[in-house]
Amino acid sequence: MDNLTVRLVGVPNEFFGRIVKCAGLLAGRDILATLEAERAFLSRPGTRVMVPGAALKDAAVFNPGRKEASELFLDDVPMQGLADHFRVPFVVGGSYCPEWLDNLFGRVSWHELRPQEPPMPIEIIDFPVHAARSSCQTP
Repeated sequence: MDNLTVRLVGVPNEFFGRIVKCAGLLAGRDILATLEAERAFLSRPGTRVMVPGAALKDAAVFNPGRKEASELFLDDVPMQGLADHFRVPFVVGGSYCPEWLDNLFGRVSWHELRPQEPPMPIEIIDFPVHAARSSCQTP
């Protein structure tokens, strides 16, 4: 692994607000927006994007060996759509540092989605915004 280059990129949570720092509340649209700025790096041969397993909708029951594992982010953006859009494989990296390292160094092979033809479209769904209400207000 002499030629391994790792680039760790933080993804600001615009979906729930930047104060939210939890991978389990990370939306696919935020990953999409962040990786748009990383296109030059993503174009390098052999590049893969690893995402935290907790970011997938089915994270509570996620099993890396399961083929039917959820491939949707919280906002219903498909991980396959991101792989197709950026033309690089997307890999579920795991939930803990040792799992990420095992994946990086090829000691385990986790769920990976390779770009396909025709590409899967990415649909960004607008969710309704709810106004905050004080508990002191009466209906």
